[in-house]
Amino acid sequence: VSDVQTILSWRESTAGIELPDALVEALQVGVAHPGQWAVTYRHLQLGYLIRFAKAALEAEHWLDIAVDPYALKDLVASIDTGGRADSAQRLSVLHLALPDHFEPIAQPKHKDAIVARYGGLLDEVPDEVDEAILQIRGVLTPQLGELFDWYAEPTVRAWNRDEKSWNAFCQWASRFREMPAFDEMERDYKVALVDRLVAARTAMADDAEGWADEFKRAIRASNLVAVMTKTRVADWVEKDPDAARLVFLGFWQDDASPAERMDALDQNRPEGELKTPGERLALGSVLLMAEGAEDHPPLKITALQKAWLLAGWGDPQGLSVGETYGQATAFFDEMCLAVPTLRDRLDAQSAVWALLNYGECPEGWSDTDWAELSAFRGDPPPELGPGDDHDEVVDPDERSEVERRRARYQAIVAAWEADEGEQAAFAAQVARCDAAAPKARAALKRCADDRDLEGLRSWMANDESPPTWMRKGAQPNYLAHAVNLAGSELSAVAQVIAAAYRPPASLDAAVAQLDALHETYSGLEGVNASYVGMTPIAASSFWALQDRRQVSLSPGVESVLRRLGWIEASVTPVDRYRAYAEAIGILEDDSFRADRVLTWFERGGLAGVDPTAQGRCRQNQRLAREFYANEKEYPDQVAQSAAEANVQTLIGDLRYLTWSLRTDVGE
Repeated sequence: VSDVQTILSWRESTAGIELPDALVEALQVGVAHPGQWAVTYRHLQLGYLIRFAKAALEAEHWLDIAVDPYALKDLVASIDTGGRADSAQRLSVLHLALPDHFEPIAQPKHKDAIVARYGGLLDEVPDEVDEAILQIRGVLTPQLGELFDWYAEPTVRAWNRDEKSWNAFCQWASRFREMPAFDEMERDYKVALVDRLVAARTAMADDAEGWADEFKRAIRASNLVAVMTKTRVADWVEKDPDAARLVFLGFWQDDASPAERMDALDQNRPEGELKTPGERLALGSVLLMAEGAEDHPPLKITALQKAWLLAGWGDPQGLSVGETYGQATAFFDEMCLAVPTLRDRLDAQSAVWALLNYGECPEGWSDTDWAELSAFRGDPPPELGPGDDHDEVVDPDERSEVERRRARYQAIVAAWEADEGEQAAFAAQVARCDAAAPKARAALKRCADDRDLEGLRSWMANDESPPTWMRKGAQPNYLAHAVNLAGSELSAVAQVIAAAYRPPASLDAAVAQLDALHETYSGLEGVNASYVGMTPIAASSFWALQDRRQVSLSPGVESVLRRLGWIEASVTPVDRYRAYAEAIGILEDDSFRADRVLTWFERGGLAGVDPTAQGRCRQNQRLAREFYANEKEYPDQVAQSAAEANVQTLIGDLRYLTWSLRTDVGE
């Protein structure tokens, strides 16, 4: 609308003309997001519209042409614009004129890609691409629904993916599927779990005596759900069996689709239970295995996200738990089409898990094969140690694990305190932060009172009070991005940000503030996903600037916690902050000091060997003996999780030890 009004203003005879309401309303509806090029060269698009309007007015029998798809397409194609790149506008005109025949697709290559992917569904593919897509839509409608969107997840991934990455991913998946021990190592134990789940479901439905124990045994019977999740679920069933039965039995007996049931699990759970989307996805997918593991494989969010990136499916944002489940099953279905040896979704899931997590070269593979797979996966260099990025769980005995973490942390603190230069720098940082706090609170108050977000950004970037890393970092840019995108909603956005930037009174309050900020920021039109992901970093750093007792999410410290196995990857930015704050809270109450201690450690501070390393090694020796005495199986999931957690912590700690000694060893 603004472009039309601008053009009208160029001539005195048309300046000031008010556009008819019907025209304004029609211009509110867009066809596509064709990208920056089309926006930059809008004059070409507008020029085509002018030529089209002129041709339509001059055409004989225009009204007949306007309702005839073939005649309209001929007219659209006949307009000569001197070879200018205006195909997006041409295709848009076709859709706007006859939306029931021409799709809202503004790129010819996208139409070709859709026919290439789905043409096999037709007995004969028409020569006309639009006719072919129309027939394909008819075939897919029963599966995808009336008026489905070609660009909606997960449909778009099936035809608009990175084919080079996809083909490579499928080739590696095929290699793992062909391993002689594939079923024994990756499939059989999942199929065996189905009987336990069915028995638990039957006992729960009959309200049989002992159903709770039957349910807990079924959930604990494999490594498909994180140990801490299993512990929390068991505690919930023990504490409130009626409420738990209502939720889980409702999930099992629901006639809705699996994706809808996953979202219902989210909505029906009591507050405080199954807190993270990752927990709900993992547990819900395992419960669905009672209906057949072949079609309902177990899922883990971090594995899915890595697989999608490696396979050229991108990183879908903003999916609910149910939508994530649907994305996963669509991904496995596409894999089954591409890899003939995959029998079903369970095979696909198992091959994906093996592809992502195998730590040793499979029998029959060459060293070159293994090196190529490691490069494809983006594995860390060998000296960093295997397992640094594994989506594994920690020791189920939480008290024992907490004690171990604190013992290691206190050893790091002792070494840090012995570094005189670091102590002087820390004292200066404390003094600077305390001096900046009242100024930061005053700047935030001005923003809240005046709703002046640009003023807060300017203070953060230019005042000498904030630390250099904040003034020169992404925090001011986070606010600038919001200012640039908020438009007429700037005042409301400023109000939300000012409220979210106030130091919270508790972790729950912090999560609530981040939720509100994330919802507002991610809703800005044209927002950059990287800035959305920065939400907990931007807000929590400003909390700590006003009150250094607040936990400020530091990516560097977060990497230490992950390498040591003390924190797991999170699905959403808000979950990321909660997990980080809880991990820091285990170590000590002074989060400002914890940040400095672990930053020093991450940068190469020499803190010796983990004092709990010997105990972890002794435990793993015992677990290894049990493993081999039990036909190469751990006696239970608790033992397997403990072994995995010990290895991850030991390797991660040794990585930092070797890093701190690099200079001395080099000399």
